[in-house]
Amino acid sequence: MPVIFDYTTTTAYKKGEAKGEARGEAKGEARIRRLDIEKMLTKGKLTPKAIAEMLDVPLDFVLEIEKSL
Repeated sequence: MPVIFDYTTTTAYKKGEAKGEARGEAKGEARIRRLDIEKMLTKGKLTPKAIAEMLDVPLDFVLEIEKSL
């Protein structure tokens, strides 16, 4: 007689699922933030320093994106 075990009900599975979901959300937020910075830089009305302060990101990050444009 085969033994049937539903691994999706285990604590380890649920923790891993939550961890993966959190990682995905963080990547999505970072991508959106990058797109926002790119849009602000291409408009040319704000300085990189102003963008960094407005979005609460390091100035180096904004300058790195500016170089890649």
